[in-house]
This record gives sequence, structure tokens and C-alpha cells, in this order.
Amino acid sequence: MKIIKKHILMFGFIIITVLFLAGCSSLPTAQSGKSILTLNINTTQTSNYGKPFYVLITQDTSSDFINATEESLYTSFTNDEGSDKYKIFLVPSDGWKTKYLVLTQGKPISVYFLFSSNSYAWKYRISEFDKNTAYSFYLRKSSIDKVDFGDVPWSIF
Repeated sequence: MKIIKKHILMFGFIIITVLFLAGCSSLPTAQSGKSILTLNINTTQTSNYGKPFYVLITQDTSSDFINATEESLYTSFTNDEGSDKYKIFLVPSDGWKTKYLVLTQGKPISVYFLFSSNSYAWKYRISEFDKNTAYSFYLRKSSIDKVDFGDVPWSIF
């Protein structure tokens, strides 16, 4: 009986090890050209006048960023959500929201806040990003108030 228990425990340990290694192999690495971008978004009760809204993140061209409208973004993200396109649904009363996005290293990133009312500060361009970079967005009623960025002091990857 002890021998059977020992074999079952050993088999379980082997299975767990294989699953762990398989999971680690799927994480982004410098060789894959992918990296993690950390987005921290701080909303208040009055952000977007208290109404839920979307944040859209994509790696696009400068021309796409300049010419983007709320309508074109809604259409683009509704019809074509790919590996480098992300949607975040925000409820202002939730406060801080942190998202970890896997994106291609060294390519520009556009962050679009689709507020309910017209805004002069509704989109932000990250010209390049490196591994372990975090951006924190602080939002007002219908605009981006402030953006902080820097290295993440730790890494889970």
C-alpha cells in the first residue's frame, strides 16, 4: 500500500511539473518580441459623468492615431479584435483598474478613452515601450487629467 501511495505521489509531482513548465513556455520573452505593458487606470465617481465606458488599446500607425474618431474605433474594435487589440470596460465607481497586456516590443501603442461626451484629451500615444513598463492614467469627467510612466520595480516574468 505504501508503494502505491509513493508512486501516485511521484506521478502527481511529475504531472504538476510538466504543467508548470508548459505554462512558463507560453509567457512572453525577449526572443518572442512580445512584452508586458502594465496599464493602471484611475477613475473617480465623476469620470465620464459616472457612466461606464470603454478604453481601447492597439498598436497602430501614427496616421491611424491622428485620424482616429470614436466612430471609426467602435467599428474597428467591434469587427476586428486581434492579438494586438484590447478592450477594457470601465465602471467609474470601481476606482483603480490594472491590466497587463501582451504587446509587440518597440512598436507604438495607442490608448483611446471613449467618453460619452466630446473631449479634447481622449487619446494618448506611447511611442515605444520596453519590458516592465507601466503607465498610470488619471481621468477627469471626460478627459485624461495626467499620465505617469516608468519601470515596473518587479516582474512576474
